[in-house]
Amino acid sequence: MARSFLTGENIYLQPMDNSFFDPKYLEWVNDDEIIDNMVTLNFPATEEALRNYILENTSKENIAFFAIRWKENNEFIGTVKLGPIDWIHRKAFYGRLIGDKNYRGKGVGTEVAKLILSYAFNRLNLHWIGATMGVENIMSIKSNEKAGLKKIAVIPNQLWFKGKYVDNIIMGITSEEYFKSKNSS
Repeated sequence: MARSFLTGENIYLQPMDNSFFDPKYLEWVNDDEIIDNMVTLNFPATEEALRNYILENTSKENIAFFAIRWKENNEFIGTVKLGPIDWIHRKAFYGRLIGDKNYRGKGVGTEVAKLILSYAFNRLNLHWIGATMGVENIMSIKSNEKAGLKKIAVIPNQLWFKGKYVDNIIMGITSEEYFKSKNSS
């Protein structure tokens, strides 16, 4: 496991740095099927734009940006970003992209969420972690629920998705809820 930072049962998270670039990442962010449920990826990405995005997010002290790798073969299968982190209020949102379609439906999203929550609460001493997604993104909603996040808000008709406006779901969990669930299991 090259440069493993956070390790789960089937995956590990490798810190991204400004030298990271994998052509698969560029394919993923330009694949309609993969980004279909993403809130942010609406324009085609060039290699230069993606390299700038990686550099921008790896050079900030309030963003933790990782490559998701499958432990068995070190395969790069996605990315996850925590931040920007608000250090005063100790809160952040996180987002993930499981780009390799062969690893979808295997619990990777839930495992990523659990690793990020553990990192955020146990190591960074954050108080609240959230995620946002369109109501159509059922897989993301379910994996966040399995990791302990709860739906805390529904903003009606906020996101433009497949020719219509859909509800934006905000999910979150506090450190108290996280530690309580860990102590009861």
